[in-house]
Amino acid sequence: MLELALDFVLLEVAYRGGRLRVRAGQLGSLPIYFSVKERWRSVTLSWDFADFLHESRLLDAEVLAHHLTMKACYSARQPCLGVNLLTAGAKLYVDGSETRFEYGSNGLPPSPQSLPEDVDATDEFSRILSKAVFSRASSIGRNAVELSGGMDSACVAMAISSGLWLDNMWRYPTR
Repeated sequence: MLELALDFVLLEVAYRGGRLRVRAGQLGSLPIYFSVKERWRSVTLSWDFADFLHESRLLDAEVLAHHLTMKACYSARQPCLGVNLLTAGAKLYVDGSETRFEYGSNGLPPSPQSLPEDVDATDEFSRILSKAVFSRASSIGRNAVELSGGMDSACVAMAISSGLWLDNMWRYPTR
């Protein structure tokens, strides 16, 4: 059986009452940027971030610092104030009196996949996590990690404590 990962962006428009709802699919693989001008109750949607650069916009220094240091590129917040990205499962709702942006739904998690019997799940998780963490490292002294204190952050902290592959050699944290 061939399984294709299909994603979508759903636009619902009700002319009566002037309502708009935009919903991103669960994979978040179709980028749709948006900007809402509250004063005129207008919404701009685009697949291309550059479409929002025709007018002067303030830069969000926090987001720019995050993008440059952490190499993070998948975030609802974007470098220009007033422009956002619909991330996986997110919804934008606009009507005559309110604008509401909701992050991804609390839908069911994906079903677990079984591993081959000769693969240790803990080792595989560690390998995948380490690859994801270390792929974002750029150089000694210029890396930062944002941790919330939850279980995901604990896993990231453990991965980093095992060392970083930087400049073609293993670097270990000083204790």
